[in-house]
Amino acid sequence: MGRFSNLRGAAVVSDAVRSYTFHDLAGSPELQVAPATQANREYFNAALAAARDKANVGRKVTVASLADDRITRAKLYARHVVKGWSGVKDATGALVPFSPEACEEFLEELAGSDLSYLFIEFVNFIEEERNFTAEAIALGKSSSSG
Repeated sequence: MGRFSNLRGAAVVSDAVRSYTFHDLAGSPELQVAPATQANREYFNAALAAARDKANVGRKVTVASLADDRITRAKLYARHVVKGWSGVKDATGALVPFSPEACEEFLEELAGSDLSYLFIEFVNFIEEERNFTAEAIALGKSSSSG
């Protein structure tokens, strides 16, 4: 151990999974999420590949391109960050079992609509490394929108 090994407690736990609750949505759906950071190698590699693809297109930044970027991120999060959920209901009120495909549809609905503020709050949580440290996990630091 090094002289400052005490600092390791502030490191991101790469396999951490935390709960995120959307209190502003009916039924307060809860998602089980991993970090959307470099600590999550699967996510990070997919995000780098997506960024390379976008860079090669040479697009201008517009309102439409920003919305498209949120949809791209929703797909990445559904595939590599969200690990499960509870309380997610469809338009008829039926509970929806978790699958990456259903999650993608759920997140895209938030990201591409007038609910994008909820998506942005969710993104802020999963991209904040501090939420996935050993200390945060030990404290049971909860997260939610609303």
